[in-house]
Amino acid sequence: GAPNSTGGVAFVTTDSFRVDAYVPPFLIFCAGVTVSLNCNSSTGSFINLGELRSSSTTSATMQFSGATNDPSGYTTYLTGNTITSGNNIINPLASPSTSRVGVSQFGVNLRQNSSPSIGSDAIGPGSSSAASAYNSPNLFRFINGDTLSSSGTSTDFKLFTASFIVNVSPGQSPGYYATTMTYTSI
Repeated sequence: GAPNSTGGVAFVTTDSFRVDAYVPPFLIFCAGVTVSLNCNSSTGSFINLGELRSSSTTSATMQFSGATNDPSGYTTYLTGNTITSGNNIINPLASPSTSRVGVSQFGVNLRQNSSPSIGSDAIGPGSSSAASAYNSPNLFRFINGDTLSSSGTSTDFKLFTASFIVNVSPGQSPGYYATTMTYTSI
């Protein structure tokens, strides 16, 4: 037979659709006597400096690590007071200074040091770096609320070792000296 064609055309018009997603900013930060680079583990929150002597430097370390995807990065601050016993204080180092046995002083830095032999340079792939006042080997400083490290952009993990030193003069008043330090990252 003769060909016969039947058919139809259908058109559908719909509004466009949109797909949205949001990646929230994160900041992962940890601090302790020892911490892992990726903050999966940390141990301790107390360091015992033992007996302070005017004939030698007393020292100890703590660590902190962090990472963020925030495009503006993050900054780590150290707050607290110098080491004290009642009204007796051990002077904090207001400017980067060497450790001087027999002179009362309290300070911190974020580098590997040879005098005294303590600390470690930062490790990890992150872009965070130590603040200049805390980034020189064998020079220590402590000012309450100072910036310890920062990154101006998103960064992978970077592990820092904070080295604390205490020296006392022969005339330093006896007592139990202590302080509490807080690491804050924002």
